[in-house]
Amino acid sequence: MESFQPSPTDHRISSMSIFDDSILDKILLLGNIDFSNYQAPDFNWYNHEDFEQSPECTVQFIKNHKIEFKGYYANATYYGQTRLGVKHGIGILLVPHLDYTDTMHTYEAIFRNGYPVKGRILTNGDFRLADLYKGDIEKNYEKNGKGELINYYAQYKYEGRFERDQFIGEGSLTYFNGDRYEGNFFNGYLRKGKCFYSNKDYYEGGFFFDTRHDTYQRNGEGKYWSGGDCWDGEWNRDKKSGDGTLTFADGSFQKGVWDVKPIGIHQFFGADGVLIKEQDFGS
Repeated sequence: MESFQPSPTDHRISSMSIFDDSILDKILLLGNIDFSNYQAPDFNWYNHEDFEQSPECTVQFIKNHKIEFKGYYANATYYGQTRLGVKHGIGILLVPHLDYTDTMHTYEAIFRNGYPVKGRILTNGDFRLADLYKGDIEKNYEKNGKGELINYYAQYKYEGRFERDQFIGEGSLTYFNGDRYEGNFFNGYLRKGKCFYSNKDYYEGGFFFDTRHDTYQRNGEGKYWSGGDCWDGEWNRDKKSGDGTLTFADGSFQKGVWDVKPIGIHQFFGADGVLIKEQDFGS
């Protein structure tokens, strides 16, 4: 394979003097993966108070370094600080996927006693950047603790807490189209919270995640504001379903049962709460 020659404007290690650009470039090209769109690790996130550098730390390049990684053994490559032959300090670890040769996990992290504890995780798939994580890392190489994740495939950014690579607890999820979800996540999904839609609509209530289309849908009890009107009632995967009240911008409102559209007898009230009329929409 031809050696990679960084361009004059390529400052991949601008603030990290222990790394040599040419060596790092060779590491990043292992497995013939095209890292031309790879975001340079300048380590501006690094806080020296997070890790007290040991005087016995040395810099090593360790190739074909076998590690247990998320349930399988991988031949990883490491370049960075070590102590007594163990990863310890600041370093870069590349872990190829067991089954997919076009997928690589890159850890730019602070290592303690052989394991990353804080830093960035870049995952490349189909020869391009798939997602980028920045935050706390657990010994099993999983995202764990506080962090943020940008997923370029699903086109979102999540900020909040992680537990074993899953979203958990309070967090916010912003899609590239401008929709922003906030609330409590469990096992990776938002169950109840708020959504600020890019078209200025607003919703608060329950959610269902449609795995087929990778989208959140309004589900269960919830309130939805759109164009000055507000629907307060039951939802079934983005469709009005069951008892509800539709309040109009002028304060008047309509009560009844919906199955996407109004069904049965509905009552219409003025803004003062006085009944104006009843209307039968049929079944």
